[in-house]
Amino acid sequence: MSDSLLGKDQVDGVLLGWCFTWSIVLSIALAGFAGLGDPDSMEDESQFLFASSLGGLAATWTAMGVWAALIDVKTEANAKRPMRRWQTVVGCFLLVNAVVMVFALQFMPSFVAFLLLLASISSLGPFLIWQWFRRPIHRGPTPPTGQRSIGQILGMAVTIAVGNVLFKVAGIWMDLSEATIMLVLCLAVGWTLLLLTMLGRQWGWIFGLIPLCIGQPFAVLLVMDMESSNADEQAMIVSGTCIGFYLFAMLYVLLLRSSGHKWFRSI
Repeated sequence: MSDSLLGKDQVDGVLLGWCFTWSIVLSIALAGFAGLGDPDSMEDESQFLFASSLGGLAATWTAMGVWAALIDVKTEANAKRPMRRWQTVVGCFLLVNAVVMVFALQFMPSFVAFLLLLASISSLGPFLIWQWFRRPIHRGPTPPTGQRSIGQILGMAVTIAVGNVLFKVAGIWMDLSEATIMLVLCLAVGWTLLLLTMLGRQWGWIFGLIPLCIGQPFAVLLVMDMESSNADEQAMIVSGTCIGFYLFAMLYVLLLRSSGHKWFRSI
């Protein structure tokens, strides 16, 4: 899928092509693992690959959600309609993909809930920053930010409330332990910091994020061990989720940067 097919000045054809492709591939992979039974009973290699696919799909959905909500790539006055059309396409694809995964992993409700929760919470981080600063991810001239108002604060409060509701709803289908909440929040914060770093002025800060990302699964497993002493059993799930998530997150952020996108960077 090339830029010429999607309209080079309006949308990111390469990025969306990768997102659509990997979303389908990872969905098929997860559906295949569903036939192996409960992930807790899988061998270590299968557990790791399953969790990596789960994390990769969450990162893919997050990237698509952020693109649809925050990307500003309009370079001409008549570019609004094509952009809205492709934002609608991305939104519909995400909805259909999520419904398919709910049915494909119907015997793994906790993992479906975790997948949807991780993708949703990770998308809310950049959205909160946009609500306060009014700075979309863009290429070309920096869009005007305007003045802050009480409406922005109210909007951020609503977004935080939505995030809280998402955790409560997910808790119906999965055990929301402190370790699980910590894993979701760590990956969501890591995604937001990755966007700010790679699309901002100081991309070299990525070297400071590397040890932070590497240390996340160890911190989660430590909390998990203190809670239930089953960290060894979940080690492959936690580490695979983190590796898969950050591997695909870095891919999509690099594609955004190579397309000339900026965030809090004017040159």
